[in-house]
Amino acid sequence: MRHHELDMTRGRIWPVLLAFTWPLLLENTLQLLYYTADSVVVGQYVGTSALAAVGAADWFNWMILGSIIGFSQGFSIKIAQHFGADGGVELEFAVHDQVGINLPGFQDSVMAQLHRAALAG
Repeated sequence: MRHHELDMTRGRIWPVLLAFTWPLLLENTLQLLYYTADSVVVGQYVGTSALAAVGAADWFNWMILGSIIGFSQGFSIKIAQHFGADGGVELEFAVHDQVGINLPGFQDSVMAQLHRAALAG
């Protein structure tokens, strides 16, 4: 497999910035379309009560996801610092800490989705 490095510190900024951000923009657009289609399907085929239940339970899912994203960004800084300093053991601890914090959050997010489905149906 070919390995390609993207140096974000040299050259013109716009091509590098666009190459880095387009997957994030695409993912956010697809997620927005998913939630829009989900609301349309639930509202049209299940009913307004189910749509209200989905809206009432959705805040919990966003709270969990927001926490996971926040912890991931915080741990990414620590991991990058240890990686840049050839941190060895500290790097390993930081990665394990991130997995240990985010795995239960991911499980909570899955449970929120199941709870949301139970309220809607």
